[in-house]
Amino acid sequence: MHDPNYVFPDSAVPGWVWRYNRSAAQRHDRFVRSTRSWFPGLRDRRGRRLLSSILLALLAAVVITSVVSFWYPVWSSVPFLVFLLTSLAAVMMLRVVTESIAGAPADTLDEIQLTQRNAARALAYNLLLPPMLVVYAILITLSLREQVDGTLLMSIAWLLIASVYSLSCVPDVLMSWWMQDPEPEYPSDEN
Repeated sequence: MHDPNYVFPDSAVPGWVWRYNRSAAQRHDRFVRSTRSWFPGLRDRRGRRLLSSILLALLAAVVITSVVSFWYPVWSSVPFLVFLLTSLAAVMMLRVVTESIAGAPADTLDEIQLTQRNAARALAYNLLLPPMLVVYAILITLSLREQVDGTLLMSIAWLLIASVYSLSCVPDVLMSWWMQDPEPEYPSDEN
C-alpha cells in the first residue's frame, strides 16, 4: 500500500525513490520469509509481550549503567556493554517475531499496520526530544569549564547512546504490544 502520509505527490517523486522503495519492500519480504519459522513460541501475544518486557528491562539497565558511569566510569563499562549487546539481541528477536512491522516499508503494510507504525514512530520521536535536551544542557554546562575530564565525556557519550538507542526501540516495543494474535486456521468442514 502506498503511504498516504507521504509529503510529495507521486508525480514529483524521482524514479530512483520508487526503485529504492520497491527494493526495500523486496528485502523486507525476503526477511519475513526467511525468519518465518524462527522463535515459534514467541509469536503469540503473550510471547511478544514477554519479549517486550525483557527488552524494556534491558534498556532500563542500559540507561541506568550509563548514568552510573558518571560516578564509576571504569566499573560501569562492562555492565553497560553487556546490557547493550544483550538488548541488541532482544530487539532483533522482537523484530523477527513481529515481522519487523515497525521498520517495514509502507508498500508491505495494510492500513491498520501503517497507521500503527506511523503512530509508534511519532511517539518515539516525541519521546526522543527531552533526553537530547538534557544531554545538550550537560554539554553546554561543561563547555563553561577550562578543561573537561575524558571520563566525563565518555559518560556523556554513553548517556547519549543509551537514550537514543532505547528510544529507537520504542516503535518495535509498541508494535509488539499492539499486535493481535494471528487468526487460527481451522480445517474446512467440506467432505
